[in-house]
Amino acid sequence: MEHTNGSAETNSKVENKLENMGSEKKDEILSSFEGFKDYLGGKVSLGKKMGLNEEQLANAAQKVGDY
Repeated sequence: MEHTNGSAETNSKVENKLENMGSEKKDEILSSFEGFKDYLGGKVSLGKKMGLNEEQLANAAQKVGDY
């Protein structure tokens, strides 16, 4: 039960932080994320053209995401 309370407290802290974040900062984060998605999508397309199977694509995408 304590773990649930800790999770609720963490969620509350995250929500408060997001609410207090300025719209400019949110736009910057979303812009960076959109750029990352575009980059990753391009690499996945390239991998498909190279003949990688779904598992190979997923592994490569995970490595890029972890970086």
